[in-house]
Amino acid sequence: MSMPGFGVDTPHLSSKLEQRLKKAHEVLSRNRTSLLLTLKSGEKLSYAEVGDRNGIPTLWINGPTANRFLIALYDEVCTELGVRLISFDRPGRGASSPLKDPKYWTFASFADYIDEATDLLEIPKFYVVAHSFGTSYALAAYEKLSHKIIGAFRFLATWAPSNLPCMPSSYALQRSLPTSALRTLTSISQSSWLASLTSTSVPCQMGAIGAREKDILNDGYSKRILEKCKLEHDGDSYKAYELDWLLALEVQHKFSFDHRKLKCSVKCWHGMDDSITPLGAAMWMQREMDHFLLYAVEGATHNIHFDGAIVKAVFADICADALARKAKETEEQAQQQPAVEPTNEETRPAATNEQNVPEQASVQPPAPQYPEEQNVWQQ
Repeated sequence: MSMPGFGVDTPHLSSKLEQRLKKAHEVLSRNRTSLLLTLKSGEKLSYAEVGDRNGIPTLWINGPTANRFLIALYDEVCTELGVRLISFDRPGRGASSPLKDPKYWTFASFADYIDEATDLLEIPKFYVVAHSFGTSYALAAYEKLSHKIIGAFRFLATWAPSNLPCMPSSYALQRSLPTSALRTLTSISQSSWLASLTSTSVPCQMGAIGAREKDILNDGYSKRILEKCKLEHDGDSYKAYELDWLLALEVQHKFSFDHRKLKCSVKCWHGMDDSITPLGAAMWMQREMDHFLLYAVEGATHNIHFDGAIVKAVFADICADALARKAKETEEQAQQQPAVEPTNEETRPAATNEQNVPEQASVQPPAPQYPEEQNVWQQ
């Protein structure tokens, strides 16, 4: 008898793994995961769709280590809940055209791409879910896209200003380095980390895998999806991770928004064991922003987006909100409908033949005829 993982696997485990790998291959082979838009500028924007084609339109904004293929992780849950999940590759990632001059790129720059892309896809309104640095892209886009965004942002492991006292001290050191040195350090650290992937890590993760997220280490479907993400990153036009990191540390540009002045609503699921953005940073955002609801998740890290139960809860929350809005809209439409006025024929008193009715006679209505009593529940 051999233990799982040693020698020959049992037929049950081999069959299950094979099925999961086939499922991953089937999802990644769909045309919907490798779509392309041509913008007015001539730039190309690659994107993916998963879930229900006619479902609730929801935009997923990735963190620095992922691309459009990541949302393939959520195909099954989105199909089950009726969500149409869409993710656009930022410029320079995947098949999206590279920026002509990346040094002018800011968190707010992505809003123009989202605005035009959703117009081309004829998606007038949508929900937004974001992870890690993607949350800063979402907040920066709010002013331009507020008329399209439905309800609150849903954040998984938010990002906050790197100079907060609760943030790792290494961020301050990195901000003090010359930009060229920081670029080199970021590139080396990312490359060396990817080269040292072990059985306790997966591509696209940020920091250690937490207790709640460890199931992804043994799921062939998820690992195949994440390997595809890494392979796509290897072909990026430039170091997209590096560009995002410079923005996150505010090395070249300050945040293009002020957390305290934002009027948007946020629901944030944040890991209590997050070492990239400690829980204190999310608590700072809750204190400084007017509408920020924080769910602190025990055992979760910055890789909370790998926790299937949490991700499902986020999409279920979107579905509940969509249903509530639909019910409210139906009720308002019913109240706005004008009351039906009775016609002249309906309001005219019934005519009587007074000549045939004696002066003091009264007309008695016929006695009602009742059917025999029946028990309708037995029919």
